[in-house]
Amino acid sequence: MNEEMNITQINETVQPLTDTQPGRKEAVASLVLGIVAMVLPIPVLDLVAGIVGIVLSCNAKKQGYKGGMEIAGLVCSIVGTVWAAVYTLFMLFLLPLIWFSINSMDTFL
Repeated sequence: MNEEMNITQINETVQPLTDTQPGRKEAVASLVLGIVAMVLPIPVLDLVAGIVGIVLSCNAKKQGYKGGMEIAGLVCSIVGTVWAAVYTLFMLFLLPLIWFSINSMDTFL
């Protein structure tokens, strides 16, 4: 009898994990896209994933989500976006500049 009462008390205190908190789906998606933006080796897709992750993180906060997942998604998305932007700028501007400077040195030698 005492054992049944303990199980009943445990069942009353443990609530099932439900998706009732508003903004939770957006927070999860933001975290996933932020991780993708940091890990994926394709800068253009990193930029897209990072920007979408930032937007979803802001939407989760507007909907009232309170949790670390939204903040982690925002941070990962920002880091991934900044890395992709720096890498893209390097590939677009600095790499051709280095290439042309090396080729122009051959004409002087």
